[in-house]
This record gives sequence, C-alpha cells and structure tokens, in this order.
Amino acid sequence: MNKNIYVTGYKGRLGSVLMELGCSRLEVDVTDPIATSRAISKLKVGDLIVHLAAASDIDWCEAPENKETVIAVNVRGAFNVVKAANDEGIPVVLLSSNHVFSGKKWFGKYKELHKQTSVNNYGLSKHVMEAMATAFPNAKVVRSSYLATYARVAGSFFRKEDNPVFPTFFKRNFTYINHFAEMLLAYCHRFSEMPKFLHLASSDGMSWYKYMQVFLSAHDTAYDVFPNKKYRSDGFTPRPKNAVLSVSLSKKLGLPQYTIRDGVYDMCSDWLMERRS
Repeated sequence: MNKNIYVTGYKGRLGSVLMELGCSRLEVDVTDPIATSRAISKLKVGDLIVHLAAASDIDWCEAPENKETVIAVNVRGAFNVVKAANDEGIPVVLLSSNHVFSGKKWFGKYKELHKQTSVNNYGLSKHVMEAMATAFPNAKVVRSSYLATYARVAGSFFRKEDNPVFPTFFKRNFTYINHFAEMLLAYCHRFSEMPKFLHLASSDGMSWYKYMQVFLSAHDTAYDVFPNKKYRSDGFTPRPKNAVLSVSLSKKLGLPQYTIRDGVYDMCSDWLMERRS
C-alpha cells in the first residue's frame, strides 16, 4: 500500500475484510473526544482514516431506548474522528448508506446530490453525519447499499422455512463485501481526486426476491423462493423501498465496477474455496 489506511470499527464485517487486505486498526472509543484526539495525534501526515464504527442494525437503532446511543456513536463519534483528524491534517472517509433516501423514487436511481429524506433513525443519523462532513475539508462521504457476505445472505434464507418468501418492494444494490472493499481501497488511494460524495456499490439493483433467486441459482439447488408483494407497516421499522444507488459517477472516475451477479458468483466461489481449504 502506498499509504497507511487506518480503520475504526475494524472488528465489523467490512472492517475485518479491510484488515485482511492490509489496513491498520485504529483502536479507540470514538464517543470519547479526548481519547479519539490522542489516538489520531499518533498518526502521520499522509495516513488516511476509514471511519466504520457505527450502530448499523436498523431495528436496534429504531428502538426509543437506543436513540441516545445512536446519536452518540453515529453522529458525535463521527464528529470526534473528523475534528481530531482535521486538526492533524489527516483525511477521513465516512461510510454512509442508501438509508439517507426515502426510497420513493420509483423511476431511475439515486444520484449523489439527490434530496435526502430518511424514513428511519439509522438513515437520519447518517444524514446528520453527512451534513457535519460538509463543514470539514478533510472529510468525504462514500455511500453504499447492502454489503453481502455468504454467511449473511445464507443466514437470511436458511433461518426461514423451506421455500421462504422475500419482498419484491425492497430494491437494493446488493454488493459482495470483497468487491466493495476493493472499490473502497481504490477510492482511498485516489482520495484527493474524489468528490465530496460518491456512491460505491454494484452497478445494478434488484429486489430482495430477485436477489435470492440469483443466490439460489448459484447453488444449483432444488430450493425456491416466493415473492411477497405486501409491505408490512405495524411494528415494522420503516425502510426505503426503491433505494438503488446510481454508480455512474464512480464508473466515470474509473473505479472498479461489478454487477450483482458478479458478486453472487464470486461470493459463492470464495465460500467453496474456504470450505475446501
């Protein structure tokens, strides 16, 4: 690597992949501004921080008793990292989400500067984080969508009964997490060329129902899935429906591009190789 990339939240799904790819851990409680400042002051000019530490479980973030923690981690924690890094002249990449959008855009995809109207607490916390980032010259924002691992996708299927039902009304860029890590590192090494906001995700989008069909087709299995066309409302955390991100800008910038099918087949292939090793 031609620069040291430090990662907060390095124990999470994406953080763990970045560790395997040679990034360094930034071990700090981001909700503690003094500790955060002290940790970042030890970095060198030329280093870069990828800030991943966040509360990201949609249902957990929506619970009233967790509201203060969501604000403390997702908003104040991000501020503490960006402020301390700005004082040291160190750039920061903030990871955001398609949950900043309402999902009511039935035609086309969301571009970087599309109006934000979050429908849940998680999306709102990321919305506020993004607004904070605009005040600091050292911070830039990468938005993505569902980051898929084999365990995460298979778990959503096999936790259910045989031939389960998946919604047709939630549309996403389902991105294999290893592909996203590749995109993100390419972005980091060209940080100075990147815009303030950028979408990094699969180059296409589809519904949860279609995605699970693609996933099962990669297994040549007798299992099947069925479409669910009825949106739940009572007791269900709101989620953006059509939240597919446009990645036309990242393509124009020459960053790696993958389709959802690329991601599914590479994900399943990697999983098989790991089982055999």
